[in-house]
Amino acid sequence: MLGVLPIVDHDKTPKHTIFVAIDGGRYDYLERVSTPHIDSLIENGVSYRNAVAGTCIAGTNPGLATLSTGLFVKDHGICSSYEWYDKASGELVYFYDAERDILHLDAQTLGDSLKRENPRAKVAAISTKDRHALLLAGKQADIIVYSYRESVFKRDVMGAYTGAGVSADHYSWQERVNYSLPPYLKDSKQVRNIHWKGRDFKHTAVDVADTSLIDEFIMDSALKVLDNEKPDLFFIGLVSPNITAHAYGIYSAELEDSVEVVDTQIWRLVEKLKEMGWFEDTLIVIAADHGMSERPIGVDVITSLKNGGHRDIVGNIVNLSSGGTGGFYLDDTSSFIVGKTIWALKEIDHVKEAWYTRDAKAPWYVRRFAHERSPDIVIIPDFDSVILDEGKEAPTFPVYHGPPYPPDLSIWVIFSGAGVKRIGKVGEMLDFSSKELISEGGIETLPEQVDVAPTIKAIWGIEQ
Repeated sequence: MLGVLPIVDHDKTPKHTIFVAIDGGRYDYLERVSTPHIDSLIENGVSYRNAVAGTCIAGTNPGLATLSTGLFVKDHGICSSYEWYDKASGELVYFYDAERDILHLDAQTLGDSLKRENPRAKVAAISTKDRHALLLAGKQADIIVYSYRESVFKRDVMGAYTGAGVSADHYSWQERVNYSLPPYLKDSKQVRNIHWKGRDFKHTAVDVADTSLIDEFIMDSALKVLDNEKPDLFFIGLVSPNITAHAYGIYSAELEDSVEVVDTQIWRLVEKLKEMGWFEDTLIVIAADHGMSERPIGVDVITSLKNGGHRDIVGNIVNLSSGGTGGFYLDDTSSFIVGKTIWALKEIDHVKEAWYTRDAKAPWYVRRFAHERSPDIVIIPDFDSVILDEGKEAPTFPVYHGPPYPPDLSIWVIFSGAGVKRIGKVGEMLDFSSKELISEGGIETLPEQVDVAPTIKAIWGIEQ
């Protein structure tokens, strides 16, 4: 079957599957930081040292959708971690309409596939972030528990954390409209303002969602869901490595603390499975949505175009997507205008590439991104740069993710337990010092993020 990693042990089909998604889990963290409990799972399965995210914009929402569907943006349609611009309505659209319970996902997730195969199977998901719970679980899950919508680098405009589970002093859990939150979670709350102390750092009066302690809150409630619901497929989204790397750096003590806390939460999960008598019959998958990279240089492409005498080009831009990878939605997409826009972008300092997303000759990462919701033009900055909103002078954080450079695409991919061969670590780490985009030939031998869902289905014995 296409896209299935060669790790399936057909002698033992798992009775249960636990999928732990790690936000911002760059592979090298597993070898730089002490993770004895994850290492133990690897010994009982396989970990790919050279796994890569399968999306053009190595972001949370596109990455999670690819993990859960086994498809690229061009097929699942989740092209942004924030809003995309809808040309028909002229409005910005978020991946989930909470008021009407509409998930704008164009493909079936693992949860949807399991429900199709066995309508009585129970699917559950939990994470403080809405994107982790909803995009992993899919449209037919029995339980989806989440708390907030997060804005990382647009927090100065949108607010850092918003949603029904957010109050001024604490976070709580919520379910989708027309679904009831399980009673055993109704009183679960996490105080927002805390003191966070580690081996080499001390922070006072910080938001808990910006610390590793948020993952303890997630696992506390995840174990309650596991104990009460006993789901056949359970998604758990742990989130702190992403935000701590953004805020403090990929080599910071805070990031190391987050990875160690994730490892501890994995241990708690394993101990619970052993207590329940499930461990030997459970498939455990740990995978990340994207990697990270330091990007201290900001590029204001709109102001640069204006200063370069291209106000006509700016006037044709109806929306800018900023971030590690940028993009333009255009009013006029005629070949002449598109070509002129791309030429002008390439003249801007720290812009490495610009492509029309419908260009059949574009690189692999652009072709995978070519959905009707995607920007008309993709803007890829230099290795150390990030695309800024107009008028912004510097990046919000020192670390970002997005373009198809090795550190951005490098991810955790671990399979362990029932249904998996005991192989250990596979492959060689990517070259994180490389400042070149991963080329077409450079991905041919790499396990890709898109392989995770098909491999799980193969382990289950479900036809692709």
